[in-house]
Amino acid sequence: MNINYATAGRDLDRVIAGTTGDLRQQFEVQRSHVAQLAQTKSVVTGSVVSTALLWLHGSDHTARAVVAAAGTDSTGRAAASPRHYRWVLTLKYVGGRWLVSDAALEGVPS
Repeated sequence: MNINYATAGRDLDRVIAGTTGDLRQQFEVQRSHVAQLAQTKSVVTGSVVSTALLWLHGSDHTARAVVAAAGTDSTGRAAASPRHYRWVLTLKYVGGRWLVSDAALEGVPS
């Protein structure tokens, strides 16, 4: 969740390392646009407040979890504003690790 314009390439590489499938491809495309983050001086920070497992399918090695997160986002033009998010994540067990294969933001950040 933490992406800073000054370290955006490294930050997105970290996110990409934890994803798979179409979601990974989407972040790889975003990785090619990191220069735009520097123009806006965009900084997004956050931390997980709570998580819950919604379901687990052992036969196909998938799971779904809900994650509540809190953080801030800002640009060089504005002060950081608080945000609260609820994500629904689909996870896939790949190579001994649980990777995010889909992420959906539920509701509008407050």
